[in-house]
Amino acid sequence: MKIEKSECKYFDSLVYFIMSFVSVSLTLEVYTGGGSPYRIKDRMVLQAKQLGKKIVVIPHSMLNDLFTKAVWPNEILIEEELCEKPPIDAKLKMGFLETPSIHILTSMFGNYYESNIEYIVSKFGTLKNWPDCWKFGRVIRNACFHDGCIYINDKVTDVKWVDLSYNHKNNGHSIVNTDMWPADFIYLMMEMDEFLK
Repeated sequence: MKIEKSECKYFDSLVYFIMSFVSVSLTLEVYTGGGSPYRIKDRMVLQAKQLGKKIVVIPHSMLNDLFTKAVWPNEILIEEELCEKPPIDAKLKMGFLETPSIHILTSMFGNYYESNIEYIVSKFGTLKNWPDCWKFGRVIRNACFHDGCIYINDKVTDVKWVDLSYNHKNNGHSIVNTDMWPADFIYLMMEMDEFLK
């Protein structure tokens, strides 16, 4: 059987799933097959465009828990570094990894939002009473499910986070890797998480 892009609407989603799953299985092979796993000194750097910061992920212990101990990790080690904010029109260029990264980022954020929204509604009630970062997160969640583009279906919503602000006039504006880079999503989740405690 051959699955062809021209005939299947689910084709791209399947590619992203397979790509992610293959990455996990290859990492497992490295850890269990005597390859060279992430070392203690290895780092993954994610920049936040809006904050002038970088998140430096130290993946060794997390990956070691997953692939050597076969347990779900309890911590992710990170460091933060200050950096110069990129120009307002800067775009994060990732080559052929750009589209998969968009899907991975939007899946991560969309899942986070959907997993916690019931608690926010039970704690704060209607949207007008929500913390500002959750109002902004709602708009970002909607963008996550509209090809990474702003989608506001009312003329009332007006949200702001750091130097970003969106309303219905921004509909169709692409945000992933343009306005928000990977670490911006993480910092937004960190801020939103303060209201889940």
